[in-house]
Amino acid sequence: MRAIERRPQRDTAPVADGAQVAQATASRNGESERVLEKVVTRLAENVYPDRQIEVNNFVDEGSGRIVFRVADKESGQVLHQSPPDELLRFFASGRHPASRPLVYLDV
Repeated sequence: MRAIERRPQRDTAPVADGAQVAQATASRNGESERVLEKVVTRLAENVYPDRQIEVNNFVDEGSGRIVFRVADKESGQVLHQSPPDELLRFFASGRHPASRPLVYLDV
């Protein structure tokens, strides 16, 4: 029979350095963005096989949302955008305080 080795238990959980956490998070976010951009580009090429397309992504200032835009390289025409402008305006309107309450409650 083999003896079981016991390790002393810690009283506290290990603490990560804030800079290390920030760097790891930024690295993962950067990798995720690149993977997502490749996937969106590949899907757009499948949807528009007869066109030379350009895929752009950016953060919409009003809504704070990430936007993907697919455009024709030759004409510059926007073929698809997600989320569409209407939704971006809706999201942006929710970020600004209303001038009056939307619902009144009688208490």
